[in-house]
Amino acid sequence: MAKLLKTGAGLFLARVLQPLFSFVLFWYCARRLSLEDFGLYILLMSLILVFQAVATLGLGPMLTREISVDKEHGPQWIGASLAVMLPGSLLAWALFVAFTVAAGYSPGMVQGAAIVGAGLPGAVLGQVAESAFIAQGRSKPMVALSALENGLRVGASVAALTLGYGLQSLLVIHVVSRSLSGICALLMLRDGRPGLAVLSREKARALLRGIPSFGMMVLVATFYFRMDIIVVSLFMGEAAAGIYGAAMRLVSLTFLMPESLVAAIYPALSRTMHATDGHARELTRFSAGLLAVVCTAVSLFLYGASSQLVPLLFGPGFVQAGGLLAVLAFMLPLHAINGLLGFLLQSCRKERTALRIVSWGTAGTLALYILGVRLGGLEGAAWAGLIAMGSIALFHMWYVGTRIFPLGLASAMALSLPGAVSGIAVGFWLPPVASALAAPALFLGWLALVGVLRPAPLRCALRLFAERGGAPCASSS
Repeated sequence: MAKLLKTGAGLFLARVLQPLFSFVLFWYCARRLSLEDFGLYILLMSLILVFQAVATLGLGPMLTREISVDKEHGPQWIGASLAVMLPGSLLAWALFVAFTVAAGYSPGMVQGAAIVGAGLPGAVLGQVAESAFIAQGRSKPMVALSALENGLRVGASVAALTLGYGLQSLLVIHVVSRSLSGICALLMLRDGRPGLAVLSREKARALLRGIPSFGMMVLVATFYFRMDIIVVSLFMGEAAAGIYGAAMRLVSLTFLMPESLVAAIYPALSRTMHATDGHARELTRFSAGLLAVVCTAVSLFLYGASSQLVPLLFGPGFVQAGGLLAVLAFMLPLHAINGLLGFLLQSCRKERTALRIVSWGTAGTLALYILGVRLGGLEGAAWAGLIAMGSIALFHMWYVGTRIFPLGLASAMALSLPGAVSGIAVGFWLPPVASALAAPALFLGWLALVGVLRPAPLRCALRLFAERGGAPCASSS
């Protein structure tokens, strides 16, 4: 478990660099661009992730799984993935532009899609390398590559805006930095070894067979996390999408914490799921309990800081986004549970079951978003997303607990709900003069409550952190 936490921490650092650098860029963009151009930039950066999933055909998790259990044939898997994904990136580029035209977006949006889409082949190279690095447990190259790409992108973008260039310059810089990062990723993956990628028709056919399950699941899941921006932009305009996107960017930053731990755990789950020693069950139960406790604490912190954090980062024009953040913050523990149990289903080779859950969840969430926006505007969209994500988390826990193995999360879940509700109640009653203390008070108070009522996960995590190794303690959950 200690090694997994170390890999997860490295992966978290690699992935968190992008939104951290982006905060600098967004802060500067909010002051240099008009609200409409800023909303357009947010919308393009959200949509490109959907079409990036189309470009990679959603095969990143499958590639990680196959390399982790078949390391001897790693070069064949890498070569096959490049042969399958690179043509997919060109198709995704064309589909991106066609979508913006068909959806009736402005000419500026269509032109922006044509520019940003040119970075999809580079994104494919980066995805293949990242999947291989995760399977090999190598987090340092991912950190270096993330720092290279995001440092170059943000530094050049800030310089371009300072010199008076506009939105298009940001999009060109995005493409150049993404392409350079993808090329460097493959060079670092090779690391002086011959035979980095060997084309294997057998492995390519195996990857193609995985598209209906893995590919559709990743594509639908990616659309799930971007449909809110799309719905808001279609019904309320690009400026409203910028306000909503500012709050969602902060929440998305916290999503990287559970996503990184879950990505590090996934290879171990894939190797041990069918063993009879119960390690996979204990690993899942410990990770789920730890994520539920820590993520709820972070949600309470964001809730307490929401009224001040968004205007501080993005300017006084984004005051409304603070109220949205107070609602969206509580998506974090639900997202953590959904991610962990979704990967668990994949490690059990129940990809089709996971796809059905994600597909029905996405359809229901889309309907809720449309209803929420029509009835309540931006606030309605935030509440619709929270309700939908909670419903999917409950179904995930029910399915895994009844069809695979008992999760034993009753005490953690029972503690999280009243803890979050009581934290919100305290936040509402805090006087304005004390609002600056709300975030740290809720965060530390929650951890103190957990330390008294359910100390095992926190004690185990602290021991692993202090020792940087030692015996696994998953059984302590």
